[in-house]
Amino acid sequence: MSLSLIQRIQKEREVTLEHQGITFTFELPTLEFILANLETDLTPQDLARKQILNWAGMNESHFLSDGNPEVEVPFSSELFDIFIANDIELATLALNAFTQKCIEKQNKKNELGKPLKSSSRGKKSGN
Repeated sequence: MSLSLIQRIQKEREVTLEHQGITFTFELPTLEFILANLETDLTPQDLARKQILNWAGMNESHFLSDGNPEVEVPFSSELFDIFIANDIELATLALNAFTQKCIEKQNKKNELGKPLKSSSRGKKSGN
């Protein structure tokens, strides 16, 4: 089954990173979101909280000292809030990943937007 245009756009905006054996999936912030928050005191943790979509590989031992590493914890934004509050490294990794993805997207747009090389057709000859 093919993805709709909206699904393809959403998939393209995903940023995935590995940290402490966990795979985190974030949504790339929009330019509108970034501009709206320029004047705020948005921390890297706040940004990560707003952009998190999912995780894989999270277990009880990531939250509790006596947690069972065999018990997988399904994604929850409330649990992510607790996790990210104590993990500035993840927030920084997410911010760096967002920045890198934005640069890659802009470079691709710039490449696609370059004018085509002119061919000899349509040029006037010196005769």
